[in-house]
Amino acid sequence: MRRRCRWHWPSRWIRTGWRSGRSGHGWAAEGVLTLARLKQHLHGLEAAELGEVIVQLFGASSDNKRLLTALLEGDATSLRAQVNREIGKAFGAGSRLPTLKTAGLRAALRQYARVASPEALMHAELDAVAAGIRCMAESGDLEESVSRSLERLWAQALKRGLGLPEDEVPWTQLESVRHRSQGSGWGFSDEIEAAYQDFLAAWAGR
Repeated sequence: MRRRCRWHWPSRWIRTGWRSGRSGHGWAAEGVLTLARLKQHLHGLEAAELGEVIVQLFGASSDNKRLLTALLEGDATSLRAQVNREIGKAFGAGSRLPTLKTAGLRAALRQYARVASPEALMHAELDAVAAGIRCMAESGDLEESVSRSLERLWAQALKRGLGLPEDEVPWTQLESVRHRSQGSGWGFSDEIEAAYQDFLAAWAGR
């Protein structure tokens, strides 16, 4: 017989996290389940109990709602919209001033990557880079950390493109981003161009 899930943990465990110096309990240092331990718990749940876990996760955060919508209904629209919102926050949109903080954008892209096709994810990454370049043109040089983040996103998108069929690579969008980067930011456009030339060489050698 399958064991029933125990929903109510001692309040002191909930507040502080249960810790033990002994190994094998499946708990991380701060009282967070390891993936292996989570799988053990899920394997032991009845269907109704598993459903209740999912319902609780759905209500826990907007991120969970967006991800579950994509996973269960095959609709990643809200995840893509969240990427767009984070692009707007980071690099400005309309009357919104840019925060020049990319942590939220990177998190939104990671969530989107769970369900998006490589082609769709590449489009999103290039949209982010294009917005950053536009912000750079309007505001002058960005902080080095922001420029490096954009360079990593560009390199990530190019690497993703190497795995796509030729007719799925957004060549026009790539050329647009490359063109807009020229002359923007000290050393930034050089990095963008060098990465693009590496991409073309790798593409030719496929």
